[in-house]
Amino acid sequence: MNRYALVASLLLAACGCAATDGAAPSFTAEDEAAIRALISAWEAAWNAGDLPGVVALVTDDYFEARANAVQGRDAVLSLYEGFTVTYTSVETTVERIEGEGGLAFAWVSFDNELTTAEGVERVQTGNTLWALRRNDQGQWRFAAAGFSATTRDATSG
Repeated sequence: MNRYALVASLLLAACGCAATDGAAPSFTAEDEAAIRALISAWEAAWNAGDLPGVVALVTDDYFEARANAVQGRDAVLSLYEGFTVTYTSVETTVERIEGEGGLAFAWVSFDNELTTAEGVERVQTGNTLWALRRNDQGQWRFAAAGFSATTRDATSG
């Protein structure tokens, strides 16, 4: 098992997303396109400052692995609303998507611009590993995320 699949499996296990023994629908090119569209919608919602729109893209039991880990839509919305920075630009690049049946993972790099409450412009770069799950309506939603990032002043090059 490659390291992406291993980390994705750990994220899926952490959020309680287990594959079923029944026949799961196959993972198709349409599924990959739907996940890419979901990632684009995530980016667009952040760029519009639409936090409820961001949170609408996650499962009810979404888990975000971070120092102050959160689980559930309401907890995630509260976390995001409590951020002391404003994201002025969120740009993602999909590096890899894989899936099987109703489960998938996406490895994404990002370059974000943000402004602190004090007015300092910062640049944040890093990677996100998303675990995704197809819901009963056939829509893909983010089920869990783990990320790493570095942030620097925008003027420090």
